[in-house]
Amino acid sequence: MFESIIDFFRGLYGMGTQNNAHPGEMVDFMLNDPITNEVIKVAWPAPRTDLPYTVLATKPPTLSNGCYITLSKSTEYANSIIGKIRQPLNKWPGTNNLQVIPLAGKDLNAFYDRLHLKFFYAPDPVTKKMIYAASSTDVVSHEHGHGILDCLRPDFWNVQNIEIWSFHEAFGDINAIMFMMQFDEMINYALQQTGGDLRQSNIISRLAEELGLCIYHYKGGKDNPANIYLRDAVNNFSYVDPTTLPSDGDDDQLIAECHSFGRVWAGTWYLMFCGMYEQNKAAGQSPLDAAKAAKDLAYEYLIRSVVQAPNTPFFTDGVARGILAVDKMNGSPYQAVILKAFQDKNVLRAYAHVNATQTNFDIVKGLGGDQGIYVEMGKVKVATIPEEKSLKVSDVLPRMGMTAMHINGINMHDLEMTVAADKYYEFDEHGHVVHQIVPDMDDVIAHAQACLSFIHLKSDIGPDTDTLWEVQGNKIVRTLFV
Repeated sequence: MFESIIDFFRGLYGMGTQNNAHPGEMVDFMLNDPITNEVIKVAWPAPRTDLPYTVLATKPPTLSNGCYITLSKSTEYANSIIGKIRQPLNKWPGTNNLQVIPLAGKDLNAFYDRLHLKFFYAPDPVTKKMIYAASSTDVVSHEHGHGILDCLRPDFWNVQNIEIWSFHEAFGDINAIMFMMQFDEMINYALQQTGGDLRQSNIISRLAEELGLCIYHYKGGKDNPANIYLRDAVNNFSYVDPTTLPSDGDDDQLIAECHSFGRVWAGTWYLMFCGMYEQNKAAGQSPLDAAKAAKDLAYEYLIRSVVQAPNTPFFTDGVARGILAVDKMNGSPYQAVILKAFQDKNVLRAYAHVNATQTNFDIVKGLGGDQGIYVEMGKVKVATIPEEKSLKVSDVLPRMGMTAMHINGINMHDLEMTVAADKYYEFDEHGHVVHQIVPDMDDVIAHAQACLSFIHLKSDIGPDTDTLWEVQGNKIVRTLFV
């Protein structure tokens, strides 16, 4: 239906040379979002060879050029941190070359599907302005964040776990925040905006302002309220078990949906960053230098935790414990402020059944063997023990009070679901267990049930390309992340 419109805007494929710019040439670049309209000069990037992508050209080239620059700088920054930990990312999980389509069709949407980054457009019903998702660096870098996390942890792609789904969305938001904070102009703007108190909502913490305003108008809003946004990392949401939450609700509620629940971890990470920034300032750094140092280390801590975090129902706790362990391995310089942020957001779970007499060797030998992931540095040791498991939908239906389920003509009963069941252990300097995440089958099924309930509620599985899930063989597999 919209192909004639799309074709008008489409040009030839190219590696970002749509405006005939050359690497190093200074070009205009819109930071953040069209609502803030912050235009600066940046150097045109050279083609990337680590995570290659091709941007479909637009006429005029504003959208495609913006996508090209955003993705290049986002990749460059991510790999500058990841390269401290492991080999930098150099291959996408689903393709050798990611196709980026700035004008993918008429919709209020954007997504990553392992082959593409697709960005859509739609008119604002109140202002009548056409809103392009690709015009917001927040949206572009958020979707790129899905791709970066997919490169780091491809095992998350198909897993039926609300906490992991939500972390994917939070990581996208964090990637958008990190992209903004590469530019001193944005940090200084936020510092001026908040009087140096970055715990206040600001231009960096707020994401996708123009898209958020458009969605607000589609939901019936008629005015143009100040400080509108799609999401804000400065929020009041704290962790609760997502299996106890409803699958649907208003934006001001926390629900068992990945974008909604993802606000918990995005807010937690941002609160941790603020604590590190304030500690740096107290140590004598200028506000700008304090923020830059804090964002780099907060992102590095997150990446170090993610690469070994357990694929578990209690993933939020697993990532948080990993970050605390990384800081301990680094000499515990920020342990107090990180712990305070985690406690304020309630992301640390308590366990009463820790066997403090088991040693590192006992756990490694008896449970992990060659399949485990073990990190030892100084007085800290952690172990992640992979447990690859799957369930049939029929294993979950009784807990939902159902004996059968059909979605979009698909008989779900005998389909297999990939579930999260890894184990995680942390040890003290003597090799004794001080914390563990050992989910039982009830935990695994409860989280799978929450996912299945959401898929059922939204009819979000089928052969169409706009559903999040599809059936391959006899398995439920992910199609895309929004």
